[in-house]
Amino acid sequence: MQKDHWVASAAVGSNRTASSRNSSALRPDRRDTRHRVKVYIFSVSGQWDDIGTGNVSISFLERLQALTILVRSEENGSMLLESKICPNREYHKEDSMITWTEDEAIEIAISFQEKLGCDEVWDKITEIRAQKSAAVSESGGGLVDRLEEGPQLVELPPCELSKLDEIYEQVTTSFSTTAKQEALVLAIERDNYVPKLVELFHMCEDLENMEGLHILFNIIRTFFFLNKISLLHQMFADAVIDDVIGCLEYDPNKPQARHREFMTKISQHKEVIPFNNPELLAKIHQTYKVQYIQEVILPTPSLFEENMMSSLNSFLMFNKADIINAIQEDKVFLCELFTQIQDTSTSEGQFQELAFLLREIVVYSLSLEVKDRARFYKHLCSFGFMVSIEIMLTYEVGVVVATAVDILVMVSEYHSSILRDYILSETQDEVCSICSTGLREIEGWSIFEYFAELAC
Repeated sequence: MQKDHWVASAAVGSNRTASSRNSSALRPDRRDTRHRVKVYIFSVSGQWDDIGTGNVSISFLERLQALTILVRSEENGSMLLESKICPNREYHKEDSMITWTEDEAIEIAISFQEKLGCDEVWDKITEIRAQKSAAVSESGGGLVDRLEEGPQLVELPPCELSKLDEIYEQVTTSFSTTAKQEALVLAIERDNYVPKLVELFHMCEDLENMEGLHILFNIIRTFFFLNKISLLHQMFADAVIDDVIGCLEYDPNKPQARHREFMTKISQHKEVIPFNNPELLAKIHQTYKVQYIQEVILPTPSLFEENMMSSLNSFLMFNKADIINAIQEDKVFLCELFTQIQDTSTSEGQFQELAFLLREIVVYSLSLEVKDRARFYKHLCSFGFMVSIEIMLTYEVGVVVATAVDILVMVSEYHSSILRDYILSETQDEVCSICSTGLREIEGWSIFEYFAELAC
């Protein structure tokens, strides 16, 4: 994504100087790492692009006549981010990161070096929004309050079977303007509407009311295009996510699907190595279900729809990053994983499951920032990651060797130095032995040439 596509709304990457003044502004000391952040935008390629590192503050900006999130580059002092705080804009906080979507459907994230700084800025944003962005600036020797107009209040129809058509009509007509969409999302969250729709879903299934089930499918599907992470959190809560999936079984243009049956009977979660953290296990299950919704249930989006569903990608990315961060802290789990892989007494079936688990961990790690990913891989190496890959490459089962190659490709794309250092620490005979085994197992893959290229 080119910067000039979104600089008009957020002024990210602008070199303009922000002229601001406000006695209540949040101004960081450059020596205080609490306010040190990285700025990201979500590109059309589905990746978060790193715009730069700087110091965040919140100040009243006279040019915009509003309190504004500012990030100034620590490298040259240029303005990396300039985003007006709007009461009708949904902000989301995840651990040490704050994200939001600009008016032109551009997603922005600021990642804090310290969680304390994130909490401080988040509290300030929340306070400003609660006061409808009451910005105070000096004017003519006095103080002038400038209030931004919040979103129009929307009253949703009562959540009743007889009102389903009316509910669907109100949901679809909200897409005429951004303000209407924002107002609709606020109303859905305020009225706790998703659980109420789930209750109607149960009623319709009990009554075999196909017309009502078809309308509920359209309503729930349309919710995804509102593109709000806060709404997704409500839809993916443990108490309702299975029923949300159930609603999506009743596409009026197709025979009824059996998504819930698949997820409960066919696709059982295998705990190859048990997790002792129940919250982590719940997040893994949630992520699996959300990914199933994205990849299996929802149709392949057009370019326009893809832009409207970027929050779903972000939700999954944040979940996967949280999972990897939790795994990184679980030394008992990692020790057991690599110990079993390196244990010659591990059965073939268990060894394959361990290989698949390791590949899934590496796939999830791709959601981390590049530096965090490199740190994670080095952490894995301290438990014998590369030794385990070597064992997998020399295993007598082709699918295990293929899995090892998948892992090598993913790791080497951005962090080839980890592999290069390990290869150079081995003797030439050892490397040739590993490579010839891989060549025997995988047709069309010149692993020897692959290793040789990394070692150059």
